[in-house]
Order: sequence, then C-alpha cells, then structure tokens
Amino acid sequence: MKATELMIGDYVQFFEERNLRYEKVTTITDEGNGQRFVQTAESDVYYREEVYMPIPLTAEILEKNFDFEPDCDKKIYKNKSYCSFLVAQEKQGFAIGRMNDSYDTPQFNGWFSIEYVHELQHALKLCGIDKQIVL
Repeated sequence: MKATELMIGDYVQFFEERNLRYEKVTTITDEGNGQRFVQTAESDVYYREEVYMPIPLTAEILEKNFDFEPDCDKKIYKNKSYCSFLVAQEKQGFAIGRMNDSYDTPQFNGWFSIEYVHELQHALKLCGIDKQIVL
C-alpha cells in the first residue's frame, strides 16, 4: 500500500508477530528520496508505507455502520443520519453513490466501486459526511 493512497484518519491493517491489528493513521511523512513513512495512533514508531495493508470492505463492516434498506432490489445500506448516501452490495463487491432525494426508489447520480475501508472513508469525506467507521 502506498502512503499517497492514505489520508490522516484512515484505518489500515498492520501485522505484528502474526497478529493482525487495525490502526488509524495519524502522520504521513515523505523523506524526499521516494521513501514514505506512516505513523498510527497505536504506535509511536514510523513504519515504511509497505508495512501497512488496506482493510477489505465487508458486509459485516457495512452492517455495523449503516442501516440496511430491505425494500430495494440491491442490498443498500443507508447512513443513519444522511439518507442521500448509499452503499450497495453487488455481485462484484460494493459500490457507493448519492441518492437523488426526489425519488422514492434509489436513483443514483453516479457511483464508483470500492474495495477497502479507507476508500469508504474518503468517499464519506467527499460527500461532506463526518462519520467515524466502526470496525
């Protein structure tokens, strides 16, 4: 994983002595010679960007963070406080979009595929939604 894909506050995976941990990025540094280092809230050490891995987005993570909308032909998770933001589970994975509020059924104004938790975090920020993801 490249540090250029990350923002402060993103969640990443970190393997330490065969243990998998989720950590939150607090600092990203660039040494100027192409080497980037990432620090997390759980550590006072800067590790090379390659040490961290993205967290795959799963239905379980979505269910912890969004309400499920059962009346649709796709599995759609609505944000509890922002009805215009949707994450849909499809055969290929997940897609994210904003719902047009003038329709009773979801009409998407455009959407894109997401595979990882940090991509979901970026999409929420782009939509102006301040939401802490629960893992």
